Amino acid sequence: MESGRIKIFIYFLVAAYVMPVLSYSTLEYDFELWVPAGFVLAFFYIFRKERYHPAKMKASVLGLAVALYQIAGHMC
Repeated sequence: MESGRIKIFIYFLVAAYVMPVLSYSTLEYDFELWVPAGFVLAFFYIFRKERYHPAKMKASVLGLAVALYQIAGHMC
């Protein structure tokens, strides 16, 4: 497998990472604020580098879609 394809897949995996940044609970309900932290990290890393490639951004946006799906799954 080419190393370029592996790098694109790694951008996708990193962008799909979500993490809770705020958690609050009472006797009545629990609240967690989830953020697609991997996408934020990948987004700033891509634009900081001089060798921008559209495939990296496409993989990151696809990872963001997976991250948003994961966040929606945590809400249910």
